[in-house]
Amino acid sequence: ISAAALTHFGDYRCERGERLSLTLNRVHDGFVDVAFQGRVHTMRPVLSHTGALRLEDVRGQMLVVQIPTKSMMFDTRLGRRVVDNCTHEAQRQAAAAPPAGEGIGIARPYPGSATAALR
Repeated sequence: ISAAALTHFGDYRCERGERLSLTLNRVHDGFVDVAFQGRVHTMRPVLSHTGALRLEDVRGQMLVVQIPTKSMMFDTRLGRRVVDNCTHEAQRQAAAAPPAGEGIGIARPYPGSATAALR
C-alpha cells in the first residue's frame, strides 16, 4: 500500500502517440490497474532497491517501471520493451526543472579552496 501511494495515477503520454492509464484497483487494496491498448493489467507496486517503482503484473507477463522522469512497460515473457517514454504530468515537470539546490553536477569553487586558488 505504501508503494501504491508513490504511483502517479492518471494518464501518461508515450512514444508513437500511445497512452497508458493508471488507476487504483477497486477490489484489491494497494493494487494498480494499468490500461494499455484496450487491455487492463492488474499490477502490484513494489519499490526496487534503486528507488524505481515497479508495477508487477499479477499474471507475471507485464511490468511497468516508473522513474522520476518517465515510465516504460515491458513484456517479461517475450523479454522486450512494449512502450517507452511514457510521462505523467508530474514526470514532465520533474524533467523540465532540476530539484532546487541541484545543478548539472558542476560545483562552483568555494572562496579559499584549492580550486579557487587556481583561478
